[in-house]
Order: sequence, then structure tokens, then C-alpha cells
Amino acid sequence: MRAQKRTIRSIGGMPPALVYACAAHFPQYKGVPDHLKLHAVDPEEAELEAIDLPADRDRFILAYYEPFLAALEAGQEEPARDGYELASFGPFRISVGVLAPVAQRVRRAQRGRIEHLYQDVVELLGTHLAAARPAHQFTDGTVVTSKWQQALDQDDWSTETGENYPQGW
Repeated sequence: MRAQKRTIRSIGGMPPALVYACAAHFPQYKGVPDHLKLHAVDPEEAELEAIDLPADRDRFILAYYEPFLAALEAGQEEPARDGYELASFGPFRISVGVLAPVAQRVRRAQRGRIEHLYQDVVELLGTHLAAARPAHQFTDGTVVTSKWQQALDQDDWSTETGENYPQGW
């Protein structure tokens, strides 16, 4: 972990503002899973062979939203709702969406107008996101919904499997 986090010297010409490593696991105690344990490691100096990542905010935002736009294109188009472009994936009972002005701006960036994409998206989110949103509408201007409640309500993990859990679980 320590060596891995030291392999990046800079991102877009700037040293990383935050570098840390974190691992979570459930250790065994007398053959039974114990409570969740978390290990965090602070950064140290860079490795001798550390790399510089030539990235910038505009390209990061483009890379971030491209999978959402690909999902919109791959899914079954749904009518726009609450200012979101939406697509559904029927057999999976999932819908994915992107705030329409954000989707339009990212598409322009895909066609070559990437300059100021980061700032434009930040402004669009500030203008078009409702302060009070349903849980499925995220602050990045995306929406993901599912119709899985019936499947989630199934008791398919009960003690009939023969697994022994610590008291209090």
C-alpha cells in the first residue's frame, strides 16, 4: 500500500493534495468473523520512479461523464423527466440518467469543444440541481433507479445456511 500511493508525483503538473491508502477487512477471531477493521496509511515521499500524470480538470470531467452518455445511448430511451435524459435497461430493471444540460455540454466536448468543460459543468450543476432531491438524484447530475425491492426483501441469507455469526449480528 505504501509503495503504491507513492508512485504518483504530480497530476496535471501539481503534486496530489491528498494521498492516502486505506484497507478494510473482517479479521477472524477464533474462527468467527470479527468486526470491520480499517487501516489507513499516511503518505511518505515519492518513489524515485514516480510518474507525472498529464491530466486536467476538463479531461477528467469528460472521462467521468462518458460512461453515463454511453449508457444513455445503449439503453431504451425514456421520456425526459425532471430535466434528465433517461434510458432504461428493461431486463435489469434499472434506469440511468444525466441532467440534460450537462449531457449536452459533455457531448459538445466529445465533438472537440472541451475547453472550460469543468467550469461549465460546475455552473450547470449549480443552476439546474434542485437543493432538495430524491435519493436517486445525485449531486453530479446523474440519476440511477432500480426496481429491486421485491428481490432485496427476500431472506436469502438466513441461518439455514449453517453459517455462524457473532452475537449481535
